[in-house]
Amino acid sequence: MNKLESKIRDYLSDNLELIEKGLMLIKKEFPLENSHGAGGSIDILAKDKLGHYVVIEIKRSDQVARAALHELTKYTALLRSTKGIRRENIRTILLSTTWHELRVPFQEYCRVCEVPSEGFLITADANGRVSNVEPIVPSISSKPLCISRQQSIFFFTDLKNRDLALPGVIQAAQKSSLEDFIVFLVDYAGNNDRVIYRHGLYFGFSSPLNEAEPAQLAEIKRSESWDDDLDDLDDLDENFLCVLMDNIDVRSDSCEIGYPEKIAAMLEAGWLISVAERTGRYAENRDLVSDEILLNEFKKVEGGANHYFVHTSSPKYKLSWDKFKEDAARVLLGNAAWSLIFEKLLADMEKSSEDVTASVSIYNLADIVYSLSNFMGKGESGYMPRFNMIMSTSTEVVQYVGAMVWLGHNVNIDAEAWIDASCDSTISYFMRHHFGEQFECDDQLCDQLNLASVMLKISNPGAIDEQREWMHVVSGQINYLPHENNLFHGVLEFCNENLEFKRSLIDYIGKTAPHWVQ
Repeated sequence: MNKLESKIRDYLSDNLELIEKGLMLIKKEFPLENSHGAGGSIDILAKDKLGHYVVIEIKRSDQVARAALHELTKYTALLRSTKGIRRENIRTILLSTTWHELRVPFQEYCRVCEVPSEGFLITADANGRVSNVEPIVPSISSKPLCISRQQSIFFFTDLKNRDLALPGVIQAAQKSSLEDFIVFLVDYAGNNDRVIYRHGLYFGFSSPLNEAEPAQLAEIKRSESWDDDLDDLDDLDENFLCVLMDNIDVRSDSCEIGYPEKIAAMLEAGWLISVAERTGRYAENRDLVSDEILLNEFKKVEGGANHYFVHTSSPKYKLSWDKFKEDAARVLLGNAAWSLIFEKLLADMEKSSEDVTASVSIYNLADIVYSLSNFMGKGESGYMPRFNMIMSTSTEVVQYVGAMVWLGHNVNIDAEAWIDASCDSTISYFMRHHFGEQFECDDQLCDQLNLASVMLKISNPGAIDEQREWMHVVSGQINYLPHENNLFHGVLEFCNENLEFKRSLIDYIGKTAPHWVQ
């Protein structure tokens, strides 16, 4: 918690009536201990006049506010498992100074969450004094819209040329059977001298195929150039971009493929992104769906991205649960062990006679060459895969923490031979990496280095009767191992014990992709 959040917390602790009349403070920064990362502290724990325990979390930016939904699930589960509080006696309240990106995911959270939840927009000065508290009413756009993964970027060296090109992109999209689309202005504000084209137009659309009846689809095919060999929805959407390029009369300096992970990476790299044009229903729903929410839709943090997924769901809501499984499976692609374990866990939840809630946070590039290069060369561990899920029912709380571990056997191979053995050649690997197909050989690459993706199961985390065991997939079977064992070692230990391989990887990758290792 930063200083302003602390000041807001302290002020509200003394003025809980601003949030709700009758709230009584139990403790601010109420600790929930756990030695395996599931712990933390509740900003404010209070009790209402009906005897409910009220978990109050305070956030002041979109970035951290979104993570608060996962924290609320965690704290609710820990109150039950470590303190013995019954589910029906718990409520949650989320307070935030901004709700741009939070409003839509909060709506879904409220729908599937196992305890009553409320959100409030707060106004606070620099001293943390809260002057206004307004309830947030989650809203739903009246018609389903979904940004396609198929996106395009037009880059320019000259700002004026970029701005002059905007009408041409809009006109081309309108000629391409697209009604609901967005064009972003993108401008590089970082300090990387290798970025040549520093201005651009980023184009995305909601596919007309999302709601198309057979007759409508046939009409679209008749009116546009169409490739029937593209057989799934994402690939079919490529047809619209192909038609867009046929219709466009814009001289950009470069044109690139866009996709959720790319626009997310651009934001992290220092690109400034703002909406230039909203059309169709995106123009009509501006009062419900802000520009910030649209940008988040492009990134697809809550489903549709290939490498990351953060969401909460329950099998009692079949439609959203099925989408939850589909989005998680996409991110776990290339990691057979985690995929197998996750499928089993979800199947068990579906068989449960109790209401079950699952809250997950997954990051999986399925690209161990890239991940290890950054880790060994620059000490950046953020590209390594990670998995965290909290499963809770009225009688049980279980946390699953995924990790990549080393099985302890040293490797006698250099980096070039390692890549060639699994990907045929270095060129083949980089082609796969470029087209997002490196996941196909990632498990084999990990096996060669004696690296494995395992899962730590923590039953009743933080409770006196907490139990821990490892889940390790061997030959397609899930084995359960004691928490204390000598089989698993950290990736850092792997690096330290295999220095020759480390040097060869840094040297070899440094010749082709030096920015990965330095």
